[in-house]
Amino acid sequence: MKHLFTSILAFSFFLFGYGQSTPSIMGSDAVEIVDELSTKILSDYLYPKKAEIIATRLNNYRNQLISNEMIETKVFTDDVNAIMFDATKDHHLKFYFDQQKFETFQEKNQTIIDSLEREQYRRVNFGVQKVENLTNNIGLLRLNKFQRYEDVQEVLLGAMMTLANSDAVIIDLRINGGGDGRTKEYLEAFFLSKEEYFNRETEFINTTEYRAIKGSCSICSQLERVPLYILTGNGTFSAAEGFCYDIQQSGRGQIIGTKTKGGGHSGSSIALKNGFLVFIPISGKSSPIEGIGIIPNQETREDLALLAAKKRIIDDFISECSDSNLLQQYKWNSQTINAYLANHQLSNQILESFEGEYSAGFSVKVIDSNLYLVNDEKEMKSKLIAIDEGYFIASEKNDFGEGNYRIQFLNDGQAKLQVNLGVKVAEMPLKKKN
Repeated sequence: MKHLFTSILAFSFFLFGYGQSTPSIMGSDAVEIVDELSTKILSDYLYPKKAEIIATRLNNYRNQLISNEMIETKVFTDDVNAIMFDATKDHHLKFYFDQQKFETFQEKNQTIIDSLEREQYRRVNFGVQKVENLTNNIGLLRLNKFQRYEDVQEVLLGAMMTLANSDAVIIDLRINGGGDGRTKEYLEAFFLSKEEYFNRETEFINTTEYRAIKGSCSICSQLERVPLYILTGNGTFSAAEGFCYDIQQSGRGQIIGTKTKGGGHSGSSIALKNGFLVFIPISGKSSPIEGIGIIPNQETREDLALLAAKKRIIDDFISECSDSNLLQQYKWNSQTINAYLANHQLSNQILESFEGEYSAGFSVKVIDSNLYLVNDEKEMKSKLIAIDEGYFIASEKNDFGEGNYRIQFLNDGQAKLQVNLGVKVAEMPLKKKN
């Protein structure tokens, strides 16, 4: 029953994340919808007193509706959601329109619901948007949804196998709006030891299932020990916040990004009338994150969170490294990260001093106060990011990894291209022609 419930929960978020719209409805229809909405909230919402406040305010709103006049659907849903949120501050409580999903809910056929959801999310790899090995063996998982457990389990297992040999892992949940609690617990099992895992509240996965997850990937055992960083943003919500909470409270990893909204409730969607539905939270009063959210260990702008995590990882690698060759690679990557974070703005006078035609078909141009490295034969036009006043990263040239293609301007019109090949840095001298 729990599995069915969380499946409906995940699907509900899918619905109002991908809802359709219709131009307008009659005021008389809106009145009937508001009446049914009030009835459902009074009977199902987990906070009875707040439900009464919502019902009173919705009644005041319905009395302002004019029966024979049209009202835009977006205006209608926005008005109702504003009333409900003002009374509850509950981000889960959501009124929305979606005709196709409404008709599916009317059939009350869970198999059809699951099938529609699976096909929709198959097209985006069930929320697993990216699995990548970054420079210096940092693993990155970008997960945009805790999709239904049955659908995503094998996809996540493949992702874990890809990350298994990483020296550190970053999980990007910046636009993950939640979903299936079983999927959240499945992912946690790879990163938490048995003691850490069962020292937290579990709803779905027992000791037998935990052992089975561990046994499904023998090479993944290192994931319990590698440095772990979770990225948060304005879109991190519900089950994604629960994942952050468990990792943070266990001391297993660090959260970097912005404070989250605080969605600890769970519930399901209910069909009302004329294509309108409502997601009503029915449990989660004791949730430690409801209305509070996750406060990151390091707060930073959402768009800088990945760089900030990489900086923390590389700084730790540098402080612990005794291998001179590896240390050189770490310091190289540290330069790249710091350059992007610093975003140095050099004067046009400095930039223009590098302009001109160079040997080997290269040229350097100032365009809109930015410096570019150009090679028409190689179809290359790469914006240069300053490390210092004479040393730059070719930002769009990532054949050898981000930050591994650079140019350094020397005296008397001399310059040199550098390519970090991992085992060594190859250099090619350039000479300015004019």
